[in-house]
Amino acid sequence: MERGGYRLIRMLSSAEGDEVSLCAGPDDEPVVLRIVREGPADAAVAASAAASPHLAQLLDLFSLPEDRFGLVYPRIAGGTLARVLARRSFLEPGEASTILVSVVRALAALHAAGCAHGALIPSGVLFDAAGTPVLADLTACVPATEVSRSADLRAFAVLAAAVLSRVRDSEPLLTRITASEATLEDIEAALFDAAEPRPVELPAAEAPTIEQLLPSRSPPPADPAPPSAESPGRRRIRAAVARIAEAARALRTVRRRVWVPAVLVAAGLVAALLLVPGGGTEAPGEVPPPTPSESAQVAPPPDPAVAADDPVAAAVALAVARDACLVSTASGCLERVDQPGSALLEEDLAGVGPPPPTLPDPGASATVQRTGDAALVTVGDVRLLLVRVDKEWRLRDVFAAEPPSP
Repeated sequence: MERGGYRLIRMLSSAEGDEVSLCAGPDDEPVVLRIVREGPADAAVAASAAASPHLAQLLDLFSLPEDRFGLVYPRIAGGTLARVLARRSFLEPGEASTILVSVVRALAALHAAGCAHGALIPSGVLFDAAGTPVLADLTACVPATEVSRSADLRAFAVLAAAVLSRVRDSEPLLTRITASEATLEDIEAALFDAAEPRPVELPAAEAPTIEQLLPSRSPPPADPAPPSAESPGRRRIRAAVARIAEAARALRTVRRRVWVPAVLVAAGLVAALLLVPGGGTEAPGEVPPPTPSESAQVAPPPDPAVAADDPVAAAVALAVARDACLVSTASGCLERVDQPGSALLEEDLAGVGPPPPTLPDPGASATVQRTGDAALVTVGDVRLLLVRVDKEWRLRDVFAAEPPSP
């Protein structure tokens, strides 16, 4: 799906009259597309006249039906100030100086361009890949007047209080920068006097949750019930993972050109085990191993796990099938594995999808976040997002580490 020449990867949030999506630009660079009404679009355009490395740059603007507009911004993936404050109870004085000086300079640039921000809050301050604080969400900007500039300063005082509450002995500085007569220039000078800016230590990125990946769905229970006693089918799945992992570890020193087909041969053996009823008690000789040429020509047969109500079993079966499909010439192979219309299917068909997952250790436990017909399955470092389509599970996305380097 495209809008304005930008291919939709994933919806990030949606509210009345406002949608935010992660998209791929013309050169496949990740960008954020925000769909807004005319008023917020006008505000963002006005704010784009301000030049500062601490303001989100408006890359593109296009019109849509029903008086809506698309605003394109670079992806700023370092997280928000709200997240930093939630995860860290203590900040170094130099880190606080970096954060607050950046916000002050962003506000000064907006005011010089005739705008006021109008909605300064910690979740609107983002960190880019270099750790630079960037003021985003410029769709609430208003014309700069004495009243609106004063409102920005009051909002800054609240934000500064939240930041400096994590800094020891910062009360004198807070009093100085929140004084009613203090200007932005005065505040910046006071911050530099207090501490030399230094890079902000950002919290480690967290694995995406199902409510983040599918924001239109209600969140799953915070503490899912522990799994029941392991069924024979689940034991076969765990044995399948163990066999693939053993093959992968044995091949870690092999060149990647040989590694991928070899693991696929092992995956073919496991797929055969998954299809044998009775808990996998058959002798190994009863399952003839497929040759690489067979794996490249024949689509894997449908696995009963994809129609069952066990997301873990379905995830492993689909991961094995997808690996085989990626080197298969069989028509419709990936269409039986990936969700129809998904970005994953489009990328896999084009040969640019995520690489096959680095397989987990045999003893790795599986966790599942499930909401209705969607499930996020995590096994070791591998995360797979599944959705049910016509009563069968399909892969919507794959989050995994890279396979071994050549």
